[in-house]
Amino acid sequence: MQKEDMLKLLTAGIMAPSADNMQPWKFRIGDDSLEISLDQEQLGHFFDPAEVATAMGCGALIENIDHCARQMGLQMDLNRRVEADQKIVATLSFSPLIPGKQGGDLSDAVFSRCTDRALYDRRKTITASDKKLLEDSVNQAENYTLTLYDNPEQRKKIIKTVYGADTIRFSHEKVHRDFYHVLRFGDAAERTREGLAQSTLGIEFFFIPVLKALRSWKITHFLNRVAGLHHMMALRGVWLPMVFSSSLVSITYRGAADYLQFGRVMERFWLQATAAGLSVQPMGAFPLFLARVKTVDGEGFSEREIARLNNLEQLFASATPGYQTGTDQLVMLFRLGYAKRPPNRSLRRPLDSFLI
Repeated sequence: MQKEDMLKLLTAGIMAPSADNMQPWKFRIGDDSLEISLDQEQLGHFFDPAEVATAMGCGALIENIDHCARQMGLQMDLNRRVEADQKIVATLSFSPLIPGKQGGDLSDAVFSRCTDRALYDRRKTITASDKKLLEDSVNQAENYTLTLYDNPEQRKKIIKTVYGADTIRFSHEKVHRDFYHVLRFGDAAERTREGLAQSTLGIEFFFIPVLKALRSWKITHFLNRVAGLHHMMALRGVWLPMVFSSSLVSITYRGAADYLQFGRVMERFWLQATAAGLSVQPMGAFPLFLARVKTVDGEGFSEREIARLNNLEQLFASATPGYQTGTDQLVMLFRLGYAKRPPNRSLRRPLDSFLI
């Protein structure tokens, strides 16, 4: 296999989503293989307990590579490895594709998939045929379920769940500091080509000075206490966008968590939604907060916050048929709809910056 082909696959791979667009990947190219490891400098954020979000990002990256390998006539074989000293995630090997194993082609969607945080056109609804394609993209994996919350009562419960989690998000000091660490104002995103560019936040221009003023945790904490700022931020940040969405959906899994596989299933759904012309935003705070509770016993949360998150999971379960809090995992929540204008896409670092 020529190196140029491997670089084509990596170009597709790094288009995958990662927590706060920090792109925590390193690659070593072999003759017919690709070794994926982790960039230690990009780990340790609050939304990444036990490297859960990092594993999901790696899964999404692998899913992208798989789709593009098939389009190139290659079969990808995954050998998962975890070596504590080197943080090697997996090795991918490639061989000629067996005839008849191509499957559906979502390779074009790899390069157009993005997070769209803007308000959607609430007048347009998702067709039944597209919903079926989305369901099939998830349900083809064993023990995974896609739930669409089209019932008004279900929608209210899901919106209340996500809103409740985001009030915790906007009132948590470590989350606040991590957010401003990855937020890029002005042309900073062009220089670093990573993190959250202000142009991708989907908020009105007059909120940018407000965000800049709230960089100080002392100011933010004071306004949370005296004016309920965290509630106002959650209203604009998640409540209003969810109300304007055509559909709200969740991906859940029955069994022990496998976050690398979670990332693959999540990305396959996202690519299918993109191919259907849908705008997508993952609502990641609640799923990743739950992951912190389940993987590291809620370390970093107060007892009150843990109790609040447990209550929110019960509310989520009441809106999600078949979901059991003791055995099931919430992979991700999404809002779907149709964009009023093309979204601003997050940037990627040059490919050679990932190679070792």
